[in-house]
Order: sequence, then C-alpha cells, then structure tokens
Amino acid sequence: MSVQTAKIRTGLRPAGPSDVKGMARLVDLYARQGLLLPRSPADMLRRLDQFLVIEEEGRVQAMGSLWPTWPPMLKAAAWGMSWWMSWSAGD
Repeated sequence: MSVQTAKIRTGLRPAGPSDVKGMARLVDLYARQGLLLPRSPADMLRRLDQFLVIEEEGRVQAMGSLWPTWPPMLKAAAWGMSWWMSWSAGD
C-alpha cells in the first residue's frame, strides 16, 4: 500500500474576482476586532487590481494592498492573514 501526500500549492499573485469572497472573510475577521476598517466586497471588486493574495490549496490565506499617495509614497490600504498563516509563520 502506498501513501500519497497532497501537494500544497501556495503562491503570491494578483487577486481575481473569485478571491473576493475569501478577501472579505479576512477583512471582516479583522474589522470585527477593530484592527481594520470594514470594506465591502463591492469595494474590493472595484479595486481588485490593487490587491495581492496568498493562496493555499485554492483558499485565500492572506491579502494586501498598497495604494500610491501624494507626495510619492505608498499607503498600506488593507491586509489580512488567516490564523493558519499567522500560526505557521511562527514555526
């Protein structure tokens, strides 16, 4: 009998429309704790080109966005990380 291990696919990539539900889940989690301002899925969809996500096994585990401001600098507009990513980063 052979044992097969599942391949874990992880990667940083630009966000797509199918990621909005997972992104909203993360933002809601942190907004309820008062760590982020609430952001609607519609707003994230409108600004989708400004977001990056980290996906693992087809699920958004972390997300972020940097927006250009004036004078030339970047503002961290949104971020979120699942509890699994937070926990495993400490290993």
